[in-house]
Amino acid sequence: MICMTPTLAMGDELLVAIICMAIYEMVAWTQPSSWLHHYRGLAQLTSLRGPRRHQSGVALVLLPTLRSCIVSVQP
Repeated sequence: MICMTPTLAMGDELLVAIICMAIYEMVAWTQPSSWLHHYRGLAQLTSLRGPRRHQSGVALVLLPTLRSCIVSVQP
């Protein structure tokens, strides 16, 4: 599993995978709130990664998406 390796868990690929899973859950509608679980995990991962990991590359490009995900799961 990718999360068992700290280097991979902090990689951009995991962000992309979580976003893809959330989109899939929205389209496939497997359960009404399953997409929300992915967004909550994405918000937590973004926070754990810290700002330094979002200053370049894919993470920087994904930042607007990450922001919207985080805002959508705030109480």
